Amino acid sequence: MRQRQRDGSRIAPRASHVAAVLLLLLTAAGCSPATGAANSAQPPPPQFLLNKDVPSDKGTMQVTLDREVYPPHYVGLWHTHPGPGSLCVLQGALTVEVSGQADVPLPAGACWAEPPGVAHRPANLTDQQAVALFYLMAPAGRPRIIAAPTPVPR
Repeated sequence: MRQRQRDGSRIAPRASHVAAVLLLLLTAAGCSPATGAANSAQPPPPQFLLNKDVPSDKGTMQVTLDREVYPPHYVGLWHTHPGPGSLCVLQGALTVEVSGQADVPLPAGACWAEPPGVAHRPANLTDQQAVALFYLMAPAGRPRIIAAPTPVPR
């Protein structure tokens, strides 16, 4: 339920709270991992669960939430995002390699806040498929993923 200010206008929920609620609802609704060929070299395309433009103080923002499947031994491309995001592992484990920082291990149930403009890549270094939800809020009309030059300094 939305709260109201003293003048009667509504207070919109914070984007981080919306993302957390969506994550809980999707998990409770049984968004379970797909069964299929987990040994493919590339992951299947993300399954978009939310893709909506919303007004903000900084112009129109595109809010997306997608479900991603990572096959065993997959290492993604180095990239950045034009806005803040969050990667939450539902099943398996991922490692996020971050330029200039230590790797971030993400077991099931863990999330990593993806800051805009920071080069990183996901890696599934295990023998098991990993499934994650990825939330992103970025300026509408901009690409969600921006390729980072390689090699990226480690």
